[in-house]
Amino acid sequence: MVPKAKKQQGPAWFGEAWARDDGLVLNLPVFNGCGPKFKRLLLRAIRFYEYEDHGRETWFDFDNDEICTLETLPAERLPPLLQKTLGQKLDPGDYICKGGDYDARLVVVLSGTVEKLVGDSPQGGKLVVRRLARGDCEGLPEFLGVGGTQQRTCALRAAGDGAHVRYVTREAIVSLMKQTVPAEDEDDEPVPRWPDEIAWFQSLAIDRIDALPHKAAKELLSFAPLTGAKKLDFMSLEGQSIFVIDNALGLSVSGPLPEGIEERYYFDGQTVISPGAQGDSLVMILRGEAEALVPAGCGGKCLPRTYKTTRSGSWLGDGRCPSPAPVDQGSAQAAPEVPKKLDPIEELRMQKNSVVMYTALVKPTDIKRARRKLSAAAEAGRLDLSDQKTTDWRWSWDDPKALVVLDILEENRLLSAYGEERADEVRLHQNPPKLPPPPEPQAILKSGTQVGHLALLGVPVVFSGVIRAKGPLHVVILHRHVLLEAIKDCPEVKIFQPNGVTPEDWVDYLSQPVIRKGEPGARPAHLGPNTGPPPHTTKEEAAEPKAGTYEAWKSESGQFGGMPGADALDLVLLNAIKDYALLWDLIHDAPPAVLEKVVSKFEPRWLLPNERIIEDEEPNADFLFVVIHGKFVVMLEGAEIDHIGQGNIQGGAQLLTLNDWTRTVIVDPMNKGEAMIQGRRS
Repeated sequence: MVPKAKKQQGPAWFGEAWARDDGLVLNLPVFNGCGPKFKRLLLRAIRFYEYEDHGRETWFDFDNDEICTLETLPAERLPPLLQKTLGQKLDPGDYICKGGDYDARLVVVLSGTVEKLVGDSPQGGKLVVRRLARGDCEGLPEFLGVGGTQQRTCALRAAGDGAHVRYVTREAIVSLMKQTVPAEDEDDEPVPRWPDEIAWFQSLAIDRIDALPHKAAKELLSFAPLTGAKKLDFMSLEGQSIFVIDNALGLSVSGPLPEGIEERYYFDGQTVISPGAQGDSLVMILRGEAEALVPAGCGGKCLPRTYKTTRSGSWLGDGRCPSPAPVDQGSAQAAPEVPKKLDPIEELRMQKNSVVMYTALVKPTDIKRARRKLSAAAEAGRLDLSDQKTTDWRWSWDDPKALVVLDILEENRLLSAYGEERADEVRLHQNPPKLPPPPEPQAILKSGTQVGHLALLGVPVVFSGVIRAKGPLHVVILHRHVLLEAIKDCPEVKIFQPNGVTPEDWVDYLSQPVIRKGEPGARPAHLGPNTGPPPHTTKEEAAEPKAGTYEAWKSESGQFGGMPGADALDLVLLNAIKDYALLWDLIHDAPPAVLEKVVSKFEPRWLLPNERIIEDEEPNADFLFVVIHGKFVVMLEGAEIDHIGQGNIQGGAQLLTLNDWTRTVIVDPMNKGEAMIQGRRS
């Protein structure tokens, strides 16, 4: 008789074992609205896809001593965890997808680096716009069906170190959401098995009445930083090689977006534009809303905002949840704080100060009386003394019974002066005052809003407050380095390449004479002072285009003709200084060092529509500001009294501390993107 073979023991992770990478995928923000049972069945679908992709449709189940197949596996049972089938490993340069592919898989990076490319993406892409590391995912718009398309708008490939990625198919989600269960009444139709998950994914599709289609992204390729300004159409420039809409037989070959444009998806609360990072792209909202948080202390005035770069890299949020805190420039990682070692005497003193001892709170002559009062309170059930092991009863500052002890001693007028001070400290410790709520966001950015026009010009735009998603958000992005590469052979590229205005240039420009009273060209003395209304603007002056626009650069007669946009905006400040009599009369004949110092004291600020420069009667706001870019509204007691724009100066009396602000100035809610001012404190 042949002995029966002993049952072979399989690895311990067979069966319902879950890998750490399973948790990485299922804990992504896109699945936050899904319950654990739904996630488990989603993992089943993920493993099904991976088994089929690796050609492993049959395996031996050691626990049940049977051969299993994908076709016969029970509906509620997971294929076993196999490291060999988990995800896909890519060699350097291997492509996951290319632009125009019909591919709705969610791509999750397990290790290595994946590059995202735009520009001729059907052929593999020309320019890298994002690098994804472990925990990052790509393909959310296609996976969620945002805009009704499942075509890729970019190319994804493994970087030089290769990559290990995992896929979640859209079919897996759709299939689960189609599952039903019998209704309570047998005669009724079956009901969805996963109603909460269905509602969750429907909300992520951002199918709103104000949502814009993908083709609206074409507006990013028509540069016009101000409403009504003449547009510079990048796609029509002769010599540019990236911005195209690749159509064949009426179908979009490269996807629903123009070539050269990137799209990203953010979840509620995620950072869209990071504070302290210099702008490097133009962002347009297609679907959803974003909110710009007001930094602490900046609710009524903007000048306390920081304007200096405090972190390196792109200003775009990476889509991770939660978004990492900004890292100070120059330190890749904050060093852990090493606790200081105290000497024994100091340590003993701190221990004594962290407890409440009734003997230390009363006068020495009142200790016995205080003990009797506390004992009586304990007998009456007001105080619990069962945990006291010594005769010098004591309680921790965090113990609620400490407040009862203090109340009893205070009621009987037993607290010494020192005891009263300690009592106030303990009560404040246990009942700290509530912090004032942070300022409400002043800027709510809706579909169609664009932020970053000045960043394209090379202006070092820095927001001090974070711009974050308010609910699910779908944006499209034109990166500055993509723009410069696309139009590098076009003369218009000079608009976006600042030369820089140096302090020497400031001095030279301010040293140029201004026509003053008594000089040739000034108003004759016998006519007396000019007290009437200002002279009418000439046609030439009215036609002068605003600095920073394509029209201003192209102008042959204007002062900004042929000047890069960022440099022209610097010139706006110098013009304003010379035109403002209050300031110019003080410095017109000053030496070069003084002129340079006057200009250097101005600090830039960038604000979004509806954000406040200054609030009426705001204290400690003695500053002057010059409007460099954008439109602003001046308000008095809630009523609009004026609209101001480029070159306008406000705050002369406040700079001289003659009086407080008597009006509110905000960025026009209809302003196109970010506005810019230059402010100077007194």
